[in-house]
Amino acid sequence: MGKLKTYQEQLQDIVEKGINAAEEQQKKLASKPFEYAEKLETEAREYSVKTLRTRYYGYSENLFEQLRSLNTRFGSFAADLVAKLEKEAAEGA
Repeated sequence: MGKLKTYQEQLQDIVEKGINAAEEQQKKLASKPFEYAEKLETEAREYSVKTLRTRYYGYSENLFEQLRSLNTRFGSFAADLVAKLEKEAAEGA
């Protein structure tokens, strides 16, 4: 019976080592999302809501200013084109 006891102990030791290895791997895998979340949290703290709002409004204002400028340029182009067409129509009549 001593041999059976030895086999039992060896088997339990092997299983214990397997459990420990699995636990270690699980902890490594489980820590990744938390590490990324902590990194994002740290980076997000670098900006206050006030700073983010200021940046957003700045980008927004810049975008709309560019759109207005484009609209003005398009309006000038269209006015020139209309004037040219009216002139040609007047000359043709």
